[in-house]
Amino acid sequence: MSTIAAAAVSLALLAGAEEPVRTFELQGRAAVTACSPDRCATERRRIVGQFTVGGGGVTETLPFACGEAIRTLPPIGTIVSGRRGWLVVRVTNLEPLTQLVRVCADLPTFRATRFRARLRPSADGRTLRIVQRLAGRARVRGVRVRIVARANVTATEVAGSSGTGGVVPPPD
Repeated sequence: MSTIAAAAVSLALLAGAEEPVRTFELQGRAAVTACSPDRCATERRRIVGQFTVGGGGVTETLPFACGEAIRTLPPIGTIVSGRRGWLVVRVTNLEPLTQLVRVCADLPTFRATRFRARLRPSADGRTLRIVQRLAGRARVRGVRVRIVARANVTATEVAGSSGTGGVVPPPD
């Protein structure tokens, strides 16, 4: 289930994905907690992978098999300036995240209730720190389950990548 958080990480990066083509390494950790009315279970996992953004699409070698679902995902919101140099993903449409989790985590009854993501670019714009949280609900074997996925990752542009700028422009 920690693939939910890993997929959401890619979504935050895709929000500003345009030309030129650039390759990034992704490292960090993710955790997913699922709670039924009487108990909770948490799974933690390291995220290590690589992906290419631009050229009209995304190619990833991340540790989950949701590539096609991520590539065809419509925008979920916009990136706006936050406090202390952070950028914030302002979500306008949770439905694509709901569909992504339904496909990737094989949870047909999942409904996303909240997604929060903050991004902090480095001074040169080639590294991006991402902190995010996806919350939702599902029914599993007739039991209502609350699910929270958290991720804390760093995306670093690979040297020699064909991009001329950074991941995102540093905030003013």
